[in-house]
Amino acid sequence: MMIPFSLLPEKVLYPTSKYFIALGRFLSSFFPLLGIWLKQAEYNYSPREYSAMAFTAALFNSLFLFVLLSLIGYLIQRDLIILSIAIACFMSIFTLLSILSYPIIVSMRRARQIDVNLINAVRQVVIELHSGVTLFSAMKSVTIDYGEASREFKKITDQVESGIAEADALADASASTPSNGMKRVLWQISNALKVGSDISTALEAQLDDLTSERLEQIRRYGQELSPWTMMYMLVAIIFPSLGVTTLIVLSTFIHAAIPVIIFPAILFVMLLFQLFFINLVGTRRPAI
Repeated sequence: MMIPFSLLPEKVLYPTSKYFIALGRFLSSFFPLLGIWLKQAEYNYSPREYSAMAFTAALFNSLFLFVLLSLIGYLIQRDLIILSIAIACFMSIFTLLSILSYPIIVSMRRARQIDVNLINAVRQVVIELHSGVTLFSAMKSVTIDYGEASREFKKITDQVESGIAEADALADASASTPSNGMKRVLWQISNALKVGSDISTALEAQLDDLTSERLEQIRRYGQELSPWTMMYMLVAIIFPSLGVTTLIVLSTFIHAAIPVIIFPAILFVMLLFQLFFINLVGTRRPAI
C-alpha cells in the first residue's frame, strides 16, 4: 500500500523514517486505534513505524516547500521568508494528519467493497452447506467472483490450508476485516463451531439480518434523496439563473458594467458544487 501525500517514494521513506522511530512511538500514543486501522487497511507496518513515516514525509514536504518558496522569493527579489515558514508549517501539519488518518479512509472503502457482495457470498455458503459440503469447501467456493468479500474468505482458507485451525483463522479474519457485516458473519460461524450447532441455520439468521439492514439502508437513502434534490435545484439551478438575471437587471439600472471575472467565477463555483454533490450522493449510496 502506498503512503499518500508524500513526495518521497515509499522505498526511500521507510528506511529514512527509522531515524525518527522514537518520535513515531510518541505520535502513535495519540492514536490508540492506529494499529487496528492499519490492519484493516492492510498496511504491513506497526503504529510506530507508520507514525515515523508520517513525520518523515511531513518534514520533507515542509522543507521542500520552504526551499522552493525561498528560491522563488530570491528570483523575484522579494522577502518571502515569513510566508515560506507559515506555508511550510501548514504543509507539515496537513501532511502529518492526512497520512495518519488515511488508513481510516482505506478501511472504510474496503468495508463498502466487502458489503457490496457479502449477502450473495453468504447465501452461496448457506447453499453449499445445505448440499452437504464441509465448511471449508463452502468458504473455498466463494473465494472468487465476489470481489473484496472473496478476498476475505480467501484469507481464511489460505490460513487453514497452511495448518492454522479454522477457529483461529476465523478469529484473525474477524479482527482484520473493516466490515461490521463480515465480522458478524464470521462470529456466527465461529460461535457455531464452538458450541457444535448447525452453521447453516446460524448463517441463515444472519443472512436475514443483513438483507433487512440492506433494505433499510435503501429506504433511508431514498428518503434522503428528496432534500438533497431540493438543495441541488436551489443551489445549481435556481440561484445561478435568478442571480445572474438579477445582476444584469441591477447593472442596467445603476449603469455599471459587470466585471468580466463574475461569470467565469460563477461557472467555477458551480463546477465545484457539482463535483461536491456527485461525491456526496455517491458516498451515501448504500452498497447494492
